Amino acid sequence: MFWLKLNSWQSNQKNFLPAKSIKLARTLEVLAGRQELSAGTHSLVAAMERMKSKCMFCLDLILPEERKPVKFRCRSARRAMHLRISTSAKTQRKSRAARRSDRCIACYRRVTLRKLVVWRSTIFLVSSARKIRFRRRVFDGRRKAVVTIRVPEHVPPEMVKDFSLFTSPGMERMPNGDPHAAVACLHNGPRIFYSPCNTRDGRGTWVITRAQDQRKLLQDTGTFSSHRSLFASALGENWPLIPLELDPPAHSVFRSLLNPLLSPKRIMELEPAVRDRAIALISKISASSTSCDVLTDFAFPFAVSIFLRLLGLSDERLETFVGWGRDLLHGDGIRRTAAARTILAFIDELAAMRRKQPADDFMTFVVQAKVDDRALRDEEIHGIGVLLFVAGLDTVATAIGFDLAYLARNPKEQELLRSKPDRIVLAAEELLRAYSTVQMIRVATKDINFEGAPIRKGDFVSCATMIANRDPAEFEHPNTIDLAREDNRHTAFAYGPHRCLGSHLARQEIVIALEEWLSRIPDFRIKDGTAPITYGGHVFGMENLILDWS
Repeated sequence: MFWLKLNSWQSNQKNFLPAKSIKLARTLEVLAGRQELSAGTHSLVAAMERMKSKCMFCLDLILPEERKPVKFRCRSARRAMHLRISTSAKTQRKSRAARRSDRCIACYRRVTLRKLVVWRSTIFLVSSARKIRFRRRVFDGRRKAVVTIRVPEHVPPEMVKDFSLFTSPGMERMPNGDPHAAVACLHNGPRIFYSPCNTRDGRGTWVITRAQDQRKLLQDTGTFSSHRSLFASALGENWPLIPLELDPPAHSVFRSLLNPLLSPKRIMELEPAVRDRAIALISKISASSTSCDVLTDFAFPFAVSIFLRLLGLSDERLETFVGWGRDLLHGDGIRRTAAARTILAFIDELAAMRRKQPADDFMTFVVQAKVDDRALRDEEIHGIGVLLFVAGLDTVATAIGFDLAYLARNPKEQELLRSKPDRIVLAAEELLRAYSTVQMIRVATKDINFEGAPIRKGDFVSCATMIANRDPAEFEHPNTIDLAREDNRHTAFAYGPHRCLGSHLARQEIVIALEEWLSRIPDFRIKDGTAPITYGGHVFGMENLILDWS
């Protein structure tokens, strides 16, 4: 296997060669074609091709500035499987002016390389001394920054697969994309494999593709912990979202505390308010136009406003809250950290206000609640408040977007549900299965051989709902959306003790949204000249869904 290492260069080296990784990959391909590389190095060419246009610091995309391309010249290899690339004297003289060439759109670092050395199974990408000083001051506070991406030694080479929910084909932002169909192709391969880079922070994970295996793993909380500090890690801290990232027995204590707030009975009591909100938004849209951006004008205002009411908040800052959620779940590293700090400060402010001015809402309940005869600690209030806030900002609205996009492309299905609204409940379950959006991560607490995979303590394990819900061993014709499908054992809301606390409310919102939209909006389609943009990631997303019914 290969691994990539980014290391600082000696400060006494004067000349630096700016180069994007894509150019390095293309150069290696040319040299390989000329047989100037040994056959054993061709796998490294493929490795570099997979890393093309990626920032070596955060693995996000490189955004090149306008300049002429740098040319390479190859010296003769000194030994087998050893390559040294350097510039001509002319290029070296120009390198100082050209070195501000490569900028990452996520971390804004400029990457400058002097040489690429390929030796055995290692690629060293060497950055400039100036770049190291910039990173030390702004980002990591270390004198010498080293970033390493590698496949652990205990992972068999045959179990490694070049896949990522963030960067694989179909996962990038694209018009009229279908990331769910892209991940469905994984079922043509092994039931478990290792992905070297499958998290937002570039960590490798085992990927469980079969629904049965995911249920088995999610049920085993003793071996696979849910505590990963997804939110707190953006702040450089380590506290759990509650109860999502707690393991039994602590999980059971907080789950029992919060269950009554989102129980089926409580959700039924909320139905009139939820329906009134949907009707108000759709009526406003239909009265003012014959087209709209359904995510911006309906799905997000509808879903987010319901959660804001649970928190005892008005809709005045709805767009601001949606922006925070978008930056947190889909933004780059800088925006994610900024959003996390903003959300945490807001939760603290809201909790302080509810201590002084109690109300009949969720946050008042949290600040007044007790566990084990004690009041909740600040860290626990953070965990509960942040989870509820973030959970209501994105996933339900995105699900509504995917559902309406499907119906816009399938007018017969649209007309069927419009003429037979009693089928909408069953159809919503099928659409939840087909367009699941969340990846769940677990951390192994001990060494275990899980269905042939040598998982070791500390390994990350991915249970992506969008993969399991396209499992042909679980669903007949899984890639065919059958709105009359029965016995639909999908895992859109996860499985086991950590099953989504707000699943009853989410179901209600989706069903009401479809019912009211279909009853008030005539035959609709995606507006000519527009295309919805989809993307993968830890949470799948969609934007720019313009529907037209003129």
